[in-house]
Amino acid sequence: MNFSAHVIDAVYGRPAEGILVRYYSMSEGVWTEEGRKRTDSGGLVSGDSSDRRALFRLEFDLDAYFSSLGIISYYPVITLTFRAHGQTERQLISLLVTPSAYTIFREK
Repeated sequence: MNFSAHVIDAVYGRPAEGILVRYYSMSEGVWTEEGRKRTDSGGLVSGDSSDRRALFRLEFDLDAYFSSLGIISYYPVITLTFRAHGQTERQLISLLVTPSAYTIFREK
């Protein structure tokens, strides 16, 4: 399963650069960390998992991001859990964030 996530900072109206994103897969009831990356200057991050049929989880660390801007985030971590539908399907996810609200949607 491949994924791409695009994170936009709605406070400043710009890509959210530097957010740490951890990604996991679940197999036989156990979550395994597949990797961790930071969003780039365009607010983008992508990754790949060797497991193609599992549940997947992305964790976006907003606490460190907003703290670096001098803001306390109500949501320190946003966790998104989803099911992939096959090895050829790329998951495209967009996340709009503020310190007190967020919206996630899947693009096709």
